[in-house]
Amino acid sequence: MAKLNAIFFLTLIVLIPLGYSADVLDNALIPKFCYLSLGLLAFYLAYFKKLYVLPFKINWFDLFLLAYLSLSFISIFQAINKPETLYESLKIVLFVAAYYMSLFLINEDRDLAFQKIAIAACIATFLAFSFSINELIDAAKSRLPFKDTSYLINGLSGHRNLLSSWFLLLIPLNALGFWYKPKWPRILFMLALIIQLIYIFCLQTRAVYSAILIGFVSFYFLLQLNKANDKWQKVLKNSLKLILAVLGSILCIILLLVFFDKFPTLIEFKPESSSSVKERIIVWSKTITMIKEHFFLGVGAGNWKINFPNQILDGLYRTTQGNIVFARPHNDYLWLWVELGCFGLLAFLAFVFTSLKSAYNSITNLKTTNYASILASSGMLVYLIVSLFDFPRERIEHSLVFFLYMAIINSSKETKPLTINFKVKSLYPVVLVLLTFSFYVGYKRYTSEVEIRKALVFKDEQNYSASLAAIQYAKNSFIVSDNNAVPLVWYEGIANYNMQKQNLAFENFINAYELNPYNYNVIGNVGTVYFQRQDFDTAENFYLEALRINPKFNDALLKI
Repeated sequence: MAKLNAIFFLTLIVLIPLGYSADVLDNALIPKFCYLSLGLLAFYLAYFKKLYVLPFKINWFDLFLLAYLSLSFISIFQAINKPETLYESLKIVLFVAAYYMSLFLINEDRDLAFQKIAIAACIATFLAFSFSINELIDAAKSRLPFKDTSYLINGLSGHRNLLSSWFLLLIPLNALGFWYKPKWPRILFMLALIIQLIYIFCLQTRAVYSAILIGFVSFYFLLQLNKANDKWQKVLKNSLKLILAVLGSILCIILLLVFFDKFPTLIEFKPESSSSVKERIIVWSKTITMIKEHFFLGVGAGNWKINFPNQILDGLYRTTQGNIVFARPHNDYLWLWVELGCFGLLAFLAFVFTSLKSAYNSITNLKTTNYASILASSGMLVYLIVSLFDFPRERIEHSLVFFLYMAIINSSKETKPLTINFKVKSLYPVVLVLLTFSFYVGYKRYTSEVEIRKALVFKDEQNYSASLAAIQYAKNSFIVSDNNAVPLVWYEGIANYNMQKQNLAFENFINAYELNPYNYNVIGNVGTVYFQRQDFDTAENFYLEALRINPKFNDALLKI
């Protein structure tokens, strides 16, 4: 049991983040999805006998989590790109499966699990350091300002901000090593903590700076709440309630002002603000408009990037003139709301709140210090703050740690939530089927991304016959577009058009338009093929639609 316990947490915290492949479109996503699905399937099979007969008690957290997962799958009916919705929903399946396996192992031997988690977090820190130290040195040696060159430091995370938040999310897990006495000397956990703090300072990520401040304050506050006598505990509880009431009131007022278009943008008041800040404010504003249009049901999981251009891209310089595609809004709450609707967001917030409430109860009810719940609660708050400005929800390792925090909290025996006796025997085969299916979908998407990457290289080399062959090989039922929501059939159209196969290109572009009706390049190509067929009125309509989305689209401007 001890060995499997250690292997599981090492897999979750160390091996999955190492998932990498230079042959796919995004080396930080699909490889980790495949490894996680295969790893979880292996562990569920290894614990088959125990899990199959294990009595399972459903509480409010489980119900809200199930609602969140179900709403993600249900959103497929709203989605334009249904394979993308399936993929995003299966990611949630993996996180939920990882949560329940973590909960099971922690309940088996709490102290042992925390020891292994701390060791895994320490190893993960040293590995993240080793894969990024050369980038850090190169950035420091550059003659350019470090704030610019620091963007080159991403290790295996794919982005500087995500690497910084990864170090931050490891801190609470690494800190378990100071209290749960793993066999490793504490100096190693201290060294890991120093590395984490140095990297967070060097990477200069404002969202992480804010989150780490709130994380340390919350840790100190909860620690004092845990140790306080009854009189001071009552004072601290009342203070916390007052703070939450004030913050909740402010949030409600802001939401009302935003939704009634009365909230002045920071762009108007702070023209000197950085371009990234301006970009995010514009993206948030347009996302809020999308939310108003799809308030209850959303646009479907994974479909924000398809629907976003419909809000008009004017004001986003890198998109209108640099051909940069926004794949997420850099705010996980807006992202959830617009894709899953208000009920999806409420389900997410509900199971998060339930976990934090359980942590609060366990911290205030115990006579001894519950360091695990305190650290996990602080870690959850850190994740929630980072989610306001970045996209940890998209990244496999970030979400895994988030669900691990909740497993640590919900493993506490001090809380007694409303439960219903329910045998896991009826659900266990379903879990195995879902994990097997997840791995199959991941494998099919992985092989497709390998071919898509080849096709893009061939396209740049103007080897259109090879590009066409690669795209046709890449197409399957589980992927119809690349990571930027560009339909694969559009690449077929480009190849056929340049190979003088106009009729095939026409069909390809029409099909691409059905799969992504808001991509101005796709719309422009449809206009071009209608123009060549001398259907000038239809061509003009498509050019005007492309210009509505991107007023700086030169190809359409030249033809109007």
